[in-house]
Amino acid sequence: MALDFPLYLGALFVKSVFLPLLLSLLLVGGCASHPDSEPQPSQDQQQARVMEIASGIEQLEVVASDDDLAWFATAAMRRGRDALAEARAQHALFAAQPDRMYERLGVFSTRSRAEAAEDALTDARQAFAQAQRVRSLAEEALAEAFANRQVLRQLEAPRWYPDAYELLELRLKSLVDLVAAERLTRVTEGEPALLAQQHQLEVKTVRRIYLAPHRTRLEELNNEGLDLTAPQTYQAAAHQLDRAWQAVERNPRDLDGIARQAEITRFAVAHAHHLGNELQQLDLQEKPEREIYLLSLEAQLARLAEVLGLPDLREYPLQQQLKQLLLAAETAMPPGQLALAEEETPEVPSGERDLVDTSGLAAEPVQELNAESLGEPDSER
Repeated sequence: MALDFPLYLGALFVKSVFLPLLLSLLLVGGCASHPDSEPQPSQDQQQARVMEIASGIEQLEVVASDDDLAWFATAAMRRGRDALAEARAQHALFAAQPDRMYERLGVFSTRSRAEAAEDALTDARQAFAQAQRVRSLAEEALAEAFANRQVLRQLEAPRWYPDAYELLELRLKSLVDLVAAERLTRVTEGEPALLAQQHQLEVKTVRRIYLAPHRTRLEELNNEGLDLTAPQTYQAAAHQLDRAWQAVERNPRDLDGIARQAEITRFAVAHAHHLGNELQQLDLQEKPEREIYLLSLEAQLARLAEVLGLPDLREYPLQQQLKQLLLAAETAMPPGQLALAEEETPEVPSGERDLVDTSGLAAEPVQELNAESLGEPDSER
């Protein structure tokens, strides 16, 4: 039987050249991966290297757990965490057996497990350092936006308006990503729109906290018909609410001033409520009952006159009785105490005097309380 000469030569090559070469490579690889295949440091040196790698991992774990940093530099933190995970995995293989740190990663690899762990730690440090640089650059480039964000958090805007706040967070994050990509021109162009939206949410939140309860109460009075029963007092309260509403728009961070405006508004609404109720009750009463009501008021004024040392003033109209009582009270107050009272009494702004003297509003139409008059859409209540 004739031999196929090319096939014979191929088989001879495999037998005489390829198989011995493959066997030698396997032997070399096995020796390289064995701990005894290369000179090794002492056990103390091995343990010191293991501890050094462990210390590096522990230090970077703190940075890797910084979720705020991950928000600023998502891509860099992902690379850093992946590299740290690789270092942790390699360290776990030789932590209990330090001599295993010199094992090669594979037949054709020249790196040991210790070198792989150290290289991974280097990569993690570089990635985390880049993330920290991105955060610093973003906080500098978007300083005003981050200041607004802090104010919104202090006002608990995420609790009052979670959807609107989340939308602003997404827009801020998109600008931070542009900082990470070193596209600072687009950051400069995009920030003004974000600042305006943050201002709108801040105004809306401050109004919700300080003025919304009084607005709701005034709407209830309107529904009860007190705007018709006591139109001047009701409109004075509505005007005050409108003043406070606009004050928030002008400066939402003047919380002390806004709190004062809110208290004046509360007083005005309460005044409208009680006066309106009194008038409604009088409207429902018969004439004898109205007379009894006025007589009870006069009786109380007479008692007050007696306390102040005045004669019975019921022969005069009610307004005249009140003026006499006020004059007597001021006269009876010691001069020093009167001066102190005047000093402690703050000057009432002209807008707030409307709450006491509403004569100038008599000719004005009653303002209908609605969202448009207060400068906010119905959907923002």
